[in-house]
Amino acid sequence: MAKLLIAAGADPNIKLEGMASPLSAVVRVYHEVRDEIKQNMRAVAEVLIDAGADLNVGGDGNWAKTTPLIVATRAMFLEGMQLLLERGADPTIEAGGQTAMSVAEAIKSKEVAKQAVALLKEHEVS
Repeated sequence: MAKLLIAAGADPNIKLEGMASPLSAVVRVYHEVRDEIKQNMRAVAEVLIDAGADLNVGGDGNWAKTTPLIVATRAMFLEGMQLLLERGADPTIEAGGQTAMSVAEAIKSKEVAKQAVALLKEHEVS
């Protein structure tokens, strides 16, 4: 569906008042969907990135205070974090008083937190 929308001219960076960017929305819902759907979330994120989605803009309103990487980290979407970092997301951006690293360190699941911190460190975040 995402490919069809992009092919039809949909803007991967559309800004709707008070809403998340399409990329932030995709990585945010990761922890809220069934396991069968989770495997598709990375593919949808890739379609948006390939179409030129801004890797460092979270959206409008309160969403302007975050980035897709911070959103993916908060959602514990490790594959999404890795994709964003590999494609050039800036892990050092402070948005709303948080960085991806500060969010990773606060994850309640210590195993996921450990993996998220390690992934950010691989991409030279301190």
